[in-house]
Amino acid sequence: MKFLFKELHIKDFMGIKDFTIQFKDKITNIKGENATGKTTILHALYWIFFGKNSFGKSKFDIFPLDENNQIIPKKYPEVTLNLLVDDEPIKLSKIQKKSCEYYYNEIPVKAKEYDEKIKEFIDEKIFTTLINPVFFGDNYSWQEQKRIILDNFEVTDTVIKKKKFAKIKKDIETFGAEKVLAKYKDKVTKTKKQIDADKATRQYIQSNLEGKELSSNKEELKTQLQTNKDAIKELDAAKQKVVDSENKLAKIINKIDIEESQFNNSVNIKKSNIKNSIQNKKNEKAQLLKQYKELNVKLKSISDTCSYCGLKLDEAKINQQKKQLQSEIKEVINKGSEIADKISVLELSLTNVNDKYKTNEKLLSEKQKIESEIETFKRNFNEVLYDEYRNKINTLEEQLQDYDSLSKFQKDLKAAEQSITINTKEEEENEILKDLVIDYQREYAKLIAEQLNAQLKNVKIRTFELQKNGDIKETFEITMDGVPYKSLNSAGKIIAGVELIQLVNKSLDINFPIVIDNKESITKDFDIPNQLITLEVIKGAALSV
Repeated sequence: MKFLFKELHIKDFMGIKDFTIQFKDKITNIKGENATGKTTILHALYWIFFGKNSFGKSKFDIFPLDENNQIIPKKYPEVTLNLLVDDEPIKLSKIQKKSCEYYYNEIPVKAKEYDEKIKEFIDEKIFTTLINPVFFGDNYSWQEQKRIILDNFEVTDTVIKKKKFAKIKKDIETFGAEKVLAKYKDKVTKTKKQIDADKATRQYIQSNLEGKELSSNKEELKTQLQTNKDAIKELDAAKQKVVDSENKLAKIINKIDIEESQFNNSVNIKKSNIKNSIQNKKNEKAQLLKQYKELNVKLKSISDTCSYCGLKLDEAKINQQKKQLQSEIKEVINKGSEIADKISVLELSLTNVNDKYKTNEKLLSEKQKIESEIETFKRNFNEVLYDEYRNKINTLEEQLQDYDSLSKFQKDLKAAEQSITINTKEEEENEILKDLVIDYQREYAKLIAEQLNAQLKNVKIRTFELQKNGDIKETFEITMDGVPYKSLNSAGKIIAGVELIQLVNKSLDINFPIVIDNKESITKDFDIPNQLITLEVIKGAALSV
């Protein structure tokens, strides 16, 4: 895409009242004393495109001022630029009133539409990079500089075709050298970690195996273990018979205890009933005794004279009363005698109650039989021998466990050593491939620098630094006549910048006008395909083209 400025008209913009520039296709030299408006022309170009000054500020004073630095009323800054973009004429106009008016090819448009049309053919940062020779070197990081130049810079890669790079050729062509290098570095790191882990495992196993060996055959140990388990199984069976018989005996004894308890309960109930009967009879006897005493008192109290008048009473009636009381007394005595006899009988029956339990013969016989069986079973179970078998089993199980542990250690040791061997070989192969990629990067970076610098005259670019360990470090260092760009004076930076813009032009396929300020400091002429606009200080001269 080629840009060519044709005409710039500035009116009431900052310090310029009315000025028109007819640009030449090759070089347009604008001259004038300091403060006559040369830099204002540069500000106007930035403003017509992006609404900023040449310092990148969007807020700056563009209204013209009178001798008292007051804004002149009804003076509206106006800038119009006629240009060609790939030979297509375009006219850009802005008039700053209360708000800014935008015109694209003399058609009024909104600010957003105007900005979008500008962006269709030039980006703000690219605009600044191409119009200002020192912007590229002063404002971009070396990473950005490298990206801008190399992203679209075509390099004929003759390095990858070399026979020594055959193993990495396909990967580099598919993924790029940086990703391939990262892959092999990652592989080297991982294999080293695995080797270190395997060596630590080997050392741990060797320390555990030190002084230990498999003393006997595993099958022999298993046979001995089974023999002892069979023997203890027989003893367990005998022991179980003892346990079973003791459980049976416990049940028999429990039955006997239950019957004895039931018997004792029955005896106690009988005794309790008899005692209650005896007590009841004694209570009856006491009542009769009381009644006997009361009747005797009545009998003795009968008198043959009246207690009130002293006259003799009827003797027949008196005898009748005495006879009646004597009969009642006799009846009480007879009842008392009967009760006394009954008490004697009950007391005798109480002494005759059997309170001693006699065990059931059947249960007793069964109990004796089981006790005899237990004795027999106990003779068949040898506690000491049982403990010996159990100890032998524990010992044999530990030996088998040790055997398995040692076997596993030996197996793991062999696996660790094999892994060390395999990973060491893989690490060596990946180290070789990693170094091969670095070697390729070094040669390719050198090739880029050669092909890049072949297109430059005064400027040289270094794209890599060789490290002490043999690795290469990416960089993008600009020098001119051996002097780093940052150390160049203003004229040197402009000369270098113009040359660098040619690379950017090729990389981005853009040809844009270049504006050189302070041209008076530069004695060199530029033979470039770009339209060149120079701003030169001429003492005492008015602003002119």
